[in-house]
Amino acid sequence: MKKIFAALFLISILFSISVSAAPFGIGEKREKVSGILKVAEQGTTIVAVVHTDDKQLYRLDRINYEKIKPFAGQRVEVEGTVVKPGSIAIMRVKKIKSLDVPPKSLLDAVVNFYISPIPNPPEIKTDVRKVIGLVDTGDIIIENNRAFPQWYVIIGSLVPGTRYVHAGMILKGHEILSLNSYYETLTKEKNSIKIYRRSLVEENQNGKTVKVWQWLPSDAIDINKPYVITPEVVAKEKVSRVVAIDIEHYLSDPKGGHPTKHIQVLRPAIKNQQQRQLIKKFLGYSLYKKIEYDMGYTILEPNPAFRVENQDAVIDLSVAPVPMYCTEMIFRAFKETINMELPTTQVDKRISGILEKIPGVPRGLIEKLKSPFVTADCFIKKAELIYKNSDSPPPDEVLQSLVSDSFKKFCVDMKVILYDFFNDISGD
Repeated sequence: MKKIFAALFLISILFSISVSAAPFGIGEKREKVSGILKVAEQGTTIVAVVHTDDKQLYRLDRINYEKIKPFAGQRVEVEGTVVKPGSIAIMRVKKIKSLDVPPKSLLDAVVNFYISPIPNPPEIKTDVRKVIGLVDTGDIIIENNRAFPQWYVIIGSLVPGTRYVHAGMILKGHEILSLNSYYETLTKEKNSIKIYRRSLVEENQNGKTVKVWQWLPSDAIDINKPYVITPEVVAKEKVSRVVAIDIEHYLSDPKGGHPTKHIQVLRPAIKNQQQRQLIKKFLGYSLYKKIEYDMGYTILEPNPAFRVENQDAVIDLSVAPVPMYCTEMIFRAFKETINMELPTTQVDKRISGILEKIPGVPRGLIEKLKSPFVTADCFIKKAELIYKNSDSPPPDEVLQSLVSDSFKKFCVDMKVILYDFFNDISGD
């Protein structure tokens, strides 16, 4: 029951996002204005006025002070009905958003939930030097990162039996350099493929300078070192892209100071050097295009930009790349190059069955939930295990640890955001 609750909760959020473009006003002519919001107290009355760039003033009528206060002094966009025009117009506001900072939206909250680690994750003993010495091009690393247990809870709820929720593939440094040379010849663009390491950088947050860890690009590629190819949120982007990550920082994140991942290193049956080269070119294409993470979770979309003809890769850089989730990248790396069939799984049929009976749930979402899905566990069935640390605990056990902290906070945040979305800021 807990699994179904967690899964349905996530799906309800995604459904909320899908309907967020629905019209919210009927029979009223709304206007939008932007400018600096000034808020002042006049006795027991709160006066809020928007000063536009063309010197027009809009006094906001019947507002909820607690909701308007966070926007004071900021450049804002307001939407509402002008009930009294003039040099100081009276505007009954229904929506407001800041133009100075990114809006706190439902999607922002979901993204922040996924990319935010919990404090003090447990240390998972890992022989990092042994792993570095063992891995080779084409190997797969699957993981369950205890610093981000929310991924495990949600995916484990959707797909019963899940123990690993993220994955990457190995390329050696000298192969990344050869891929750079290949794309330099093809496009005349130098150093198009970077590697990424965690770095401590200074960032301005709410007027204060703070130090934060970020994945930053570098041209300093060690020819003998293995790198992990996987989608990751890099620099200041909120979008995860396929990048090459320093394996030491991947296995033992410096911001935590110790390994926090349950991992398995798997070796698929690559038959010869020609197959290895095709797989390398697919990964190189993914790195060069910095392919975005696929929030649609589908492996059924055709990929016309990359194909194999006469036992060699044919790449069309003018075609938009297909977005990929991490395990989809690996699935395609073998399927679209050497036609290796890898196992797939499906979302729990009870969940899709429940959703089918709910009026208004998009049919497209139902169909995706019924489509083949690739979890990291799928690769265990088709590859040789060459390294493993400790087993992941069941998702239910991890869910219990989340209820009192990050998962509970996420639920509260969702309620607040949904309330603000479906309700205006008026004081009526």
